[in-house]
Amino acid sequence: MNDAVFPALEALTPDDCKIPPKDTVPTPKELAKMIVLPSNAGWTISESAKELFDRIAATHELFLRGGKIMKLAEDEQGRLILDIVSPESFCSLIEKYGRPYTFRASDDGKQELKSSNCSIETAAKLLACDENRRLPHVRGLHSCPVLADVAGVPCVLSKGYHSVNGGIIITGGDPPIELQINEAIQALKEIVSEFDFLSPSDRSRALASLLTPALMAGGWIKGHAPIDVAEANASQSGKTYRQKNVFALYNESPSTIAKKNGGVGGVDESLSQAMINGRPFIQLDNVRGKLDSQFFEMVITAGGSVPCRVPHRGEIQVYAPHFCFFMSSNGVESTRDLANRSSIIRIRKREGYSFRKYAEGDLLRHVIAQQSYYMGAVFSIIKEWVAKGRQATSEMRHDFREWVGGLDWIVQKILGEAPLMDGHEAAQLRVSRPELTFLRTVALAVEEEGRLGMEFSASNLGELCEDHDVDIPGLKTDDEDSRKKRIGVLCGKAFEDKQIIEIDRYRIERTEREQKNGSGNWKPTKMYRFFFIVPHTNQATQDI
Repeated sequence: MNDAVFPALEALTPDDCKIPPKDTVPTPKELAKMIVLPSNAGWTISESAKELFDRIAATHELFLRGGKIMKLAEDEQGRLILDIVSPESFCSLIEKYGRPYTFRASDDGKQELKSSNCSIETAAKLLACDENRRLPHVRGLHSCPVLADVAGVPCVLSKGYHSVNGGIIITGGDPPIELQINEAIQALKEIVSEFDFLSPSDRSRALASLLTPALMAGGWIKGHAPIDVAEANASQSGKTYRQKNVFALYNESPSTIAKKNGGVGGVDESLSQAMINGRPFIQLDNVRGKLDSQFFEMVITAGGSVPCRVPHRGEIQVYAPHFCFFMSSNGVESTRDLANRSSIIRIRKREGYSFRKYAEGDLLRHVIAQQSYYMGAVFSIIKEWVAKGRQATSEMRHDFREWVGGLDWIVQKILGEAPLMDGHEAAQLRVSRPELTFLRTVALAVEEEGRLGMEFSASNLGELCEDHDVDIPGLKTDDEDSRKKRIGVLCGKAFEDKQIIEIDRYRIERTEREQKNGSGNWKPTKMYRFFFIVPHTNQATQDI
């Protein structure tokens, strides 16, 4: 493993391991180097656990989380994570803190302390004993300093264990650079300056995404943060790249989860494992199709801890608001509950645009290299908000009221940007209705072909879907007639009794006219035309 986050105990010397003389009571000094295990004729489980966990607690090497004892470990990517301590590993782990002994009867029937290995059965009893509450409690990990709310005063916490906010461990990161507020604002805006957002409020939500993890980690927001949903009109548009810059700002690499259809290794199990690991960022990348997970909905709505379980490790209660969730898609589709708990940030692919280069390379490499500078910008903006009384707007267009009120005030009053939630309700409605998500994807294909303003029948749209590999929700048989009928049903649900609907920046009109069918007969046929609502404008370089 890499250099330990916390110092280990000094190694035991040979003298420390000498067995006390027979028929004598160990002195306090001898006991300080011994671990007396429970036995029928000696110490009880509680007595042994009390002495052992008092000794371990002072080292900040083992922690209590959701009723389980955990330690820092490395995953396959080399990241520090929290790992449940098993009885098997505890047998040898306790030897770091002293030499195990137990009371045994001697030949003359007297009880004496003898050197002993800790059995798995004994280790399990010690781990489960209520005396484990003496260990420091922890909710999760962070890879950079945290600006914590300590009795209302912003305090920068550095590497190590801290008892604030239920207990956090900071595993690394350089001290943030202090910036004046004007420089901090410009620095934060620089990170989003070259993305082509669908609206000014999408840009505001992107800026809020840069601030949210620090507000959550520091305890400035007590409840949940919404899922950061990165949505784009095409592949290679930068939707995931934007999120990668958020991760880089916080010196983090996310736990990435692929959408799977249930069963072993499904989304729920992967989410549970990621949450048990304790790293704060969890990302569902390039989601296609509907994301419908009752467990995920419970996690994002639970006011406190949720039960997480993975095979062969048992269940552990994990504090859900510790985590920031991210999702990316070219056309996300979710339940209404998940949509209501999301912050949808839409961008468009910038064809032929030359992005700014830095000394370190692209924007992401620049943010990684200058992480402490951009972290300082985030801290300066939060301090400014705290100095102005931690104000919030009366914004009510989101389920997470504490988050939306505070961030809406920050982006408008400190950053000078558009209101946070303008246009967001329509985006939430669309991602929770498959027929609207489908028509948005079709509109993107129509635009790509340069056929905006032209008429399409359901049959024409079916051909377009086939050419552009567009999934048709609910389609069971993939043939021309089935595609036509299913598209007709979806359009009927989308339009209801209306003749014009708007989805993102597109206006879709439905008309009806007589058209010959394959038998040469005339019959009423519904026709669809797609338009831009407003000409597309570029905001990308307004701040630099």
